[in-house]
Amino acid sequence: MPDTFRKCLWDTAVRILFWVAGSLIAAILTYTTRYFINGDAIAYVEMGEALRHGQLWGLANLTYSPGYPVLLGLGQILFNTSPSNELEVLRLVNFFCFILAMGSCELFMKFCKREATALWGQNEAVLPPPIMSLLCYSTFLLAAIVWIKVQLLNPDMLVMAVMLTCAAVILWIRENPRIHKYVVLGVCCGIGYFVKSFFFVFSGVFFLLAALCSDSYWKALSRTAVAIFIMLLVGSPLMAALSHKLGRFTYGELGKHAYAYFISGTGEPFRPKLIDAETRTCLYRGDDPGTKPSDMCYWHEGIVPKFDLKAHSRVFLGNLIDVFIQLPFIFLIVVWYLSQVRCCSYSFRSSHPPSFYLILSFICVGGIGFYSLIHVETRYIASALFIGFAALVMSVRYPDRGNWKALIPSILFLSVLWLHLIYSGLDQTRRSLQSTPEKPSYKESYSELQTVKNFVLHNGLKRGDETAILGEPPLYWARYAGVRITAEIEAPQKFLSLDEKGRSRVLAKLNSQGTKAVVGKGEQLRSLAQEGWRHVAGTRDYYVIFLSHGY
Repeated sequence: MPDTFRKCLWDTAVRILFWVAGSLIAAILTYTTRYFINGDAIAYVEMGEALRHGQLWGLANLTYSPGYPVLLGLGQILFNTSPSNELEVLRLVNFFCFILAMGSCELFMKFCKREATALWGQNEAVLPPPIMSLLCYSTFLLAAIVWIKVQLLNPDMLVMAVMLTCAAVILWIRENPRIHKYVVLGVCCGIGYFVKSFFFVFSGVFFLLAALCSDSYWKALSRTAVAIFIMLLVGSPLMAALSHKLGRFTYGELGKHAYAYFISGTGEPFRPKLIDAETRTCLYRGDDPGTKPSDMCYWHEGIVPKFDLKAHSRVFLGNLIDVFIQLPFIFLIVVWYLSQVRCCSYSFRSSHPPSFYLILSFICVGGIGFYSLIHVETRYIASALFIGFAALVMSVRYPDRGNWKALIPSILFLSVLWLHLIYSGLDQTRRSLQSTPEKPSYKESYSELQTVKNFVLHNGLKRGDETAILGEPPLYWARYAGVRITAEIEAPQKFLSLDEKGRSRVLAKLNSQGTKAVVGKGEQLRSLAQEGWRHVAGTRDYYVIFLSHGY
């Protein structure tokens, strides 16, 4: 009894540390990085604004899923935000998503601890519970705070919450495959589809594991069919809305678009009006009320993926290598695990149903492999990496008679992990507030967007006026000013390589379409001052040219 009480006390202490430290670090970063603006933030915010104004069709977007924007819309309603303060205030939605992810981690860890207790009962000693919990909870914080980041206005933190919940449901099914648990899995996967469209395909990983956890082939078939049906039922409103928008059945077009963009594609988009082929100057006009049409899958329909095995293999291998380049911390995990195997032992025994470790490993490999097929970023695979790490932790077998030397690698690993976590938090805070000659701080970048807004309004632009961008400068200045970006010079280097007469030709075409100004970013625009390009005073390298009829 004293030993059981001691384990419970340690577990409670670790959980308290997890919730207090995690919430505190996330809250501090939510505040200190409030000036950060990621490129797709404006799309998610304006989708949320569609909910705020009761324009539900604004949530039907083939590129961005509506789950996260719905939370942003509720945040806009609750806090009565405006474009001038929404970026700072809506960070609270990100903090809420982080707390949801922590709760999902807690649910996931419940099954890990339950498995550890069962193994102890079978005289298979896993790592001591406090060390096991510290390793998993700490790695979760690393994945959520450093790899995903609370300052990013995107759904990846919410995706992590859904991934961990689905993994926990699979482990729940493994314990006793009852029909109602398959219903819960279907609901969770349906919610995941609303959060990010990749869940429509990736849910197959969870359904396969759920089927393998059944105690007969007939039950596996029937109960998994129920889970799939529930998932489709939950996701049917979104599928119907997207299919109506496109005029044919679709669950989302981002996968096809990404394949065509990153690997191989053919055709030309037929919705934007190409007004100059040489510089890829396009006109985007439609029913999208946003600052800039954000549904690129809709606008770029006509470009179709073209399967290219050689190119695809090259990209896939390159993405797998990039996982290690982007995340050198993985090497530390490998070193830690090899040290554990040397000091202790390991077990990945599999049977029917599949072992605890096999389930988690399958989810990890599936998550990394899915994104590596086309395009991988750290935040995309953070939840899969955490689940894989949990599988490694649970596979270690600690000597029964307490070889305390075996704990030294885990203690060193935790020390390095927390040093990295604290350093990353301090570094993100520094980058938010402190500029360097090479790179502006988040606060300076935020201030520059306000300066560009004031500049264009002071020089005659009015709310609702149509503007264009050269390349891909940040867009939030347009939302602040209330103007619309309806045209884009997609090949800025081609534009800059033209002579003055050629550039005037492109600008004249934009002017004839009612475009009032073009905004670009980059020091190379300084040389075009004699052509009318004006540097925005108070910014590093924003330039604007105002067009007039008869240009």
